[in-house]
Amino acid sequence: MEQRKISQINQCIERIRAGDRRSAVEDLYDLMGNQIRFIALRYTHDSDDADDLVQDFWLNVCRYCDKYRVGSNGYFFLCKTFSRDCLDWLKRKEREPEPLTLEDIEYFESLGREDANESRLETMELHDKATAKMTERERLIYSLTIYEGLSIRDASRELNISKSSGARLFRKALEKVKVTLIEMGWDKNDL
Repeated sequence: MEQRKISQINQCIERIRAGDRRSAVEDLYDLMGNQIRFIALRYTHDSDDADDLVQDFWLNVCRYCDKYRVGSNGYFFLCKTFSRDCLDWLKRKEREPEPLTLEDIEYFESLGREDANESRLETMELHDKATAKMTERERLIYSLTIYEGLSIRDASRELNISKSSGARLFRKALEKVKVTLIEMGWDKNDL
């Protein structure tokens, strides 16, 4: 992250601590809004859950800023604080976290908004094409395992089918995702 941007974030935090909450939070949102959403999506893998976590973060950002140690890296502080909130959320949901580093966030930031939006649209297009090829049961097992974080055993139990049937349906669903990726120009050796 650029030193200039870290300095701007630190200034926003200090303004919030000094009582200029509304305009400083708006400025902080402009500086870090995309990164905070990226962190939430990385942990939750679900847009609605990510939106809830992001909303909670921005509601509590003034309280977080009160705990900030003046002179430290505000960007790092807020990213780590929000990551801890996400980990707490995962524990409450009894889900395993995926590792997330500042390098991941910086890579996301380096993409720029246009690239990130384009990437999001491509992902949505991939998802829509792949799930359109799946049977209803394949879609259900895929959604429960990928988006809800259930194991194949738990997803199968949820659908009242055997674990082997669930595993077979999941393999078929993944195969349809791979076929869709190849159709969209991915190299099958990368899959």
